[in-house]
Order: sequence, then structure tokens, then C-alpha cells
Amino acid sequence: MTSLNFLQSVIAWFNDGTSDRPALQDVTFVLPNKRSALFLKKYIRDTFSGPALMPRIMTAPTFVSTWSTYPGADRTELLFVLFNAYREVIDRRAADAKEGKEPKPVSFDEFIYWGDMMLNDFDDVDRSLAEASQVFKNIKDLKDIQADFLDEEQKEIVRRVWGDNRLTAPIERFWLHTHGKDGETPMRDNFVYLWELLSEIYDEYRRLLGELHRSSTGLQYRSAAEAIRNPDVRDFTGRTRYAFVGFSDLTATETVIFEQLRRHGVAYFFWDTAALDLFGNDAHLPVALQRLRRLASKFPAPEDYTLPVADRRPVVDTISVPSNVAQAKYVATLLRQLIETKQLDPDNAVNTAVILPDESLLLPLLSSIPPEITALNISMGLPYRSTSFATLLHAVISMHRRSRIIKDRVNYYHEDITAVLGHPHVRMIAADDAETLTKHIREGRLYNIPADVLVEKAPELAPLFASVRDAGNVHAVADYLDHLLQWLGTRISERAADASPEPSPKAPAEEGFDLKAIKYFREQLAILTDYIVTYHIDMSDNSFFHLFERLFNATGLRLSGTPLRGLQVLGVLETRALDFDNVIVLSMNEGIFPRSRYSRTMIPAALRTGYGLPDFDSAEWTYAYSYYRLLARARNVTLLYDSRVGGV
Repeated sequence: MTSLNFLQSVIAWFNDGTSDRPALQDVTFVLPNKRSALFLKKYIRDTFSGPALMPRIMTAPTFVSTWSTYPGADRTELLFVLFNAYREVIDRRAADAKEGKEPKPVSFDEFIYWGDMMLNDFDDVDRSLAEASQVFKNIKDLKDIQADFLDEEQKEIVRRVWGDNRLTAPIERFWLHTHGKDGETPMRDNFVYLWELLSEIYDEYRRLLGELHRSSTGLQYRSAAEAIRNPDVRDFTGRTRYAFVGFSDLTATETVIFEQLRRHGVAYFFWDTAALDLFGNDAHLPVALQRLRRLASKFPAPEDYTLPVADRRPVVDTISVPSNVAQAKYVATLLRQLIETKQLDPDNAVNTAVILPDESLLLPLLSSIPPEITALNISMGLPYRSTSFATLLHAVISMHRRSRIIKDRVNYYHEDITAVLGHPHVRMIAADDAETLTKHIREGRLYNIPADVLVEKAPELAPLFASVRDAGNVHAVADYLDHLLQWLGTRISERAADASPEPSPKAPAEEGFDLKAIKYFREQLAILTDYIVTYHIDMSDNSFFHLFERLFNATGLRLSGTPLRGLQVLGVLETRALDFDNVIVLSMNEGIFPRSRYSRTMIPAALRTGYGLPDFDSAEWTYAYSYYRLLARARNVTLLYDSRVGGV
């Protein structure tokens, strides 16, 4: 790497003593993520020789929130507000409809799956400054004018793979899921009618959020752009200046913010375009870098700013490993090689990054770090779903969601029961009861087992098998989950204390993760229950279980570490604006880097492109930029991938 990295070069530009530049304490630095902001703060602190005022440093979402009218709400609350907006629009339509033509509202249990898509689409509309009335009006028009060019056999083939095959014609693929089997039309009619209401629902959704003085992420970006465009909102004649550092792409709202602050003469832009040098004068740049070059031209960096460039191309090794977890194990070999060649200081390996596109490899990686490396920083959260506690809770919830009422008794499916009984935590808590019950099911060849029988034969595990099959009574489900979590926390603590009276503080204990997860989920359970009461939501126990379990996918357990020193373990997007001498990237497989999971949407790709909404390629471009800039200043790059043909 060069003598100065990218962030240090930005600080050096402000500190070079030129009189026409603002003092550091008068600058608000805006960066893409928290990790780059933390390192920038460190580099600024290193420039001080005595007491000094630290400038404001924030991420882009935090910057936007300072200009937004209202604070943001969490996604569960937004879903409930959206459902109330939907009900209000349906009621209004029903009052205006002729007798016999009243629209049929759907329950929350049916709405929840559409609601997730609508929240994503509304956020995209707001961040792109599009007019919802025009976007959703054209969705109906697009259906009206589309050509039906597939025969029935082709349609059936496409229907089976809809949602996975991105090569299918986007307009036809978008509408395929509205066709029922054997000429049935209820699903199609419900979906098409819902699309016709989207513009009204969007307006009502915004109105309700305004009454609550809350906002979605998209609305925060829209209101920030509108506020900065309004000359009466804030005076720009003061000393405050804004420095936007390390961005790679902009939404329409961010573009407006950049333009307005530049017009007022209070903004500086610093783009890390070192990745362009990897391609020299090649006209065929990747799309991600083409977009970056256009932005750097539209919002140029200061003329006398010098971007640091690498003094040589990186040495890139590609290594195949015939296992997913074995990639994490092989990292230990690579780190020892870097230590032996003096390219990594084991006491402070801050110049080395291990990149994990697949977060599930975090725990295997942690157990593979050589003991010589004494400091470690993990900027990514440990996904709750990857902990053993999460797998137990998932098994319990699946057991309840698939339960059946037989002869007025709640029955659980035998495979679900054995999955719960075979879990390590259950074996740790009550091994004898678990084994007895498993043997009883296996020897009796039982298929559906009543809940009361399970409680009778395994009383120590009664909190797992208590019946909550009471449709519409979500408070019973909430009480069950809270009692279950409390019981699990108590038993895990007791067993962990018995097994290890003096646990070692060096290695993170799985029980510690689990207990933190239990505390978090009990708090979230109380919040979820309060929302249901506040917004008068009626739902089934299955929907409540679904909302609760969704927390696993939305939240990660934050790990402690040494943020500004030691080996850096990062997610792909956390590498933006940071430079490393040694880079190790795992899971360089198609579908993992970049990810092949895309958000579901109600807006066809053609309309997304037409109105400037992010499309399916936007996330891929972000990953591509992150990959190229990692290579731009690195000296040693190792790319690992799972070489197995199947199962990847």
C-alpha cells in the first residue's frame, strides 16, 4: 500500500495549511458506513499533537436523518401502519362502491406477505423521488398493453421457475403469479385489484406516518432532499462544510443533496477511483466503475487533491477448497504464511482483512484464527440464525406452526418433535427425558402425538410442548414464547455453570451468545406485543410466529473486539473506503459473491428502469465496486471458493 491510504489522504488535504480550506473542526464528514467512519476518526486523532476539536463524523443514513422531518420507525411498526393504511383505503372504496361490488379485504395473515413487498417498493419510490401515482398507474397500464407471446407449455415451464430465472421476459414473468390453476382467477383478481390501490395506499401510509410523527427510511431520504432544496430550511452562510468521502453510487435523493450542497458552495467530494487504474485505458469498464467515473466527473474532487495510487499490481491467488467450512479453516494457513514472510504483524494485524460474503462462516473462522494473532476486530454482526439457540427456537416454532387439531387435541408432527428433542441444548437441559420421549415415538411408530401426552411423558420439557393453538389469541402465543425464553435462559445458565464453574474469558462461549440472544428476543417480543395492541391488529398464531422468527434474519449479535487494531474481519460492504495490504476473500462462488438473493417486488423491471428505481443489478454493482477497490491498493490477495459441484 502507498504511504497514505485513501482516508488519510483526505485528512491530509484539509490539513496542508492552505488558507482557503476550512478547519477540520468546521467539517462534517459523511461516509458510507460506520467502519470507515471509525477509522477516519482514528486517523484524525493521530494528526493532533495537543487538545483539539474533533469534527463531526457520520454515516449517510445518520446525515439524512438530521435533515428528515421525523425519526425512523422499525420495520415491524411500519408493516402495521401499512396494514392500517390498506384497511382505510379498502373501507373508503367499500363505502363508495355499488351494492354487490364492494372490495373484499384480506386479513393480516394474508396481507403480511404482500406488505413486505410494498414496504420495499415504497422505499424505492421515495429514495428515487418518483411519483407513486405515476409508477403504480403505469403498472396497470403495462398489464393492459403487454403482448401474450408464450404458448401454454412455455408458460407452465416458466411458471414453475418464476422468481428464480432472471432470463425470463421480465414483463411476462412479473404477471405469471396472478394466474391460477385450471382457469381459476381469485388470486389474479385480488392481486390486480391490490395493484390498482397501491397509489391510494401509499398516500394513506404517508398520512398515517405523519400523524404518528414517524418515517420510513425512504421517506427520510425524500424529506431530506426536499429540505435541502428548500432555501428557507437552513442557512448555509455559516462556517460548516460537508465532505462526502468514499461513495460509489447515488440514489436520486442523494444526487439532489449533493447538487444542492455544491450549489451553496459548502460541499467537498472525495471519490476513491483507484479501481479505475486496474483497467488502464480499457474502454470496457465494468458497469459499476463506469457509474463511479460519471459521478466523479459530475461532482469532481478538489483540483489539488491527490488520490493515492498503488505502486504495483497486487499478487492474486485463487484457491479452491472442496468444502464450505474448510475455507474458514484454511485461513489459518494463509495467516501463518503472512506472519512467516513478515507481511503481517501478529500483535497488530490491522493491515490484513478477511472478507466474509457468507456470514455463516464467522463462527468457524473465529475458531480457526491462529493463537499468535492477539488482537481481532469483527465489524460484522454474528447472525442470530447461525447460533445453536436460533436453530432450537426455529425447530420449536416450526413444530407449533405445523401442529394440527385432532379430536379436539393439539397434535405435533413426529419429525418436528424429534428435531427439537435431538437439539444439543435440549439434550443438555434434560437428556433423560429427551431420550425417553424419542424412544417412545420411535418404538411406537407414532405419527401425530398429542401435546398433553408429551408433557406427561417428559415433564421437565413441558415449556417446549405447551399448547398455544388458539387462533386469534396472539397474547397466548406471546406469553408462551416469553415463558419459553425465560426457561431456556435459566436452564442454559445453570447447565453452563455446572459444566464450567470458571469459564475462560479468552474464547467467546456459545452460551454467552445464546443468553444475549434470549435477552434481546424477550425485549423484542414485548415491543411486538405492544405494537399489536397499539395498532389494533388481529392475526393468527402462525402470523405471530412468523413475525417473531423474522427477527432472526433481521438482526445480528454485535461482537466485542479491538476496532482500531488487530486482524480485521469484515463483510463485503464494510470494506468501503478502507485499504489493506493483505486481503483474504472467502466464498467467491456465484450466488454468494455477489449474492443471488433479490428483494421481491411488485414493480416490473421495465418500470424500475424507466423511473430510476434500483433494479436487480444495483446490488451486484455495489459488490463489484467493493471487489475492485479492495484489489486497487492491496499487495496480496487470496480468493477462496468452494469447489464442490453440487450443493453450492
